[in-house]
Amino acid sequence: MSLADVKSVRAGLGGTVNDVVLALVSGGLRELLLARNEAVSERAVRALVPVSVRGSGERGVYNNRVSADVRRTPGWRRGASGAARPS
Repeated sequence: MSLADVKSVRAGLGGTVNDVVLALVSGGLRELLLARNEAVSERAVRALVPVSVRGSGERGVYNNRVSADVRRTPGWRRGASGAARPS
C-alpha cells in the first residue's frame, strides 16, 4: 500500500497515518495467525508505538523528542452472524 493510499484512508476515516499503519500490521498478523490455525479471538496483541513529545513551538524543528507507548492493537469481535470482523 502506498503512502498516498494510507493518507487517503486516514482522511476518510480520521486518525493518523500511524493509526492506519498499526491497523494494517495488526490485520496482517491476524491473517497470519489464522493461516496457521491459531486462535485469534482470545489474543490481545500489544505494540510499542513511538510517540512524539515535541511541544507546539517545536513543529518543524529537527530534534529527537520521542517517547514510547504500549498500545493494544486493533482487535476483532464477533458479528451477528458469528463471523469475526474488525472492531
